[in-house]
This record gives sequence, structure tokens and C-alpha cells, in this order.
Amino acid sequence: MNNILGEPHTVPTPRSAPSIPHRRDHCAEPTLAELRDCVGDVFLHRPATKSDMLNAALGCAARPEVFATINRLPERRYTSLADVWSSLARTDGRAGGDKEA
Repeated sequence: MNNILGEPHTVPTPRSAPSIPHRRDHCAEPTLAELRDCVGDVFLHRPATKSDMLNAALGCAARPEVFATINRLPERRYTSLADVWSSLARTDGRAGGDKEA
């Protein structure tokens, strides 16, 4: 089969994708610093709910892992980010300070 110019039609072969280094931290759990950057402001004037934190995370274009972490929290009002971190430690069964950064 020939193309419009009368040349033989060839099917393009896919090129190899450029090598992209695998980033292990892409799926890493959020650190306390990342949570602070995304949702810390919701605690400035009043206690915050899970919904308040999820809306703040939307506003900062947080990673999916941040949303997953917030969704693991029990439904209640949180008075501070330290309160959130402590609740996560109890929920995950870990000592609250192992991922602080």
C-alpha cells in the first residue's frame, strides 16, 4: 500500500519512552510538615472538621496521599494539627513522631 506520494506506507513503530527515574516518595505518606502546609490554616480561628481539612487540601492541590490520610481520621472536631497527628498515630497504631519533618 502506498501513501499519497506513492511511497510505500510504513507503520510507525513506538519509540521507547525516555527513562524516568522512579520516585519512591511519590506515594509516601504525608509528613507533618506537608499536612501543616496544606491544612494548617483551618485551625487559625476555630476547631476544624474532616470536611474543613479536605476543602483546604483541595485548595492547595494536595497529593492524593494527603486526602487519603485525612479520610482515615475519625469524624470529630480537631483543635490543632497536633491533635490531628495524634489521632492519626492512634488510628494507624504508630507512635505519632515517626514521620515528622
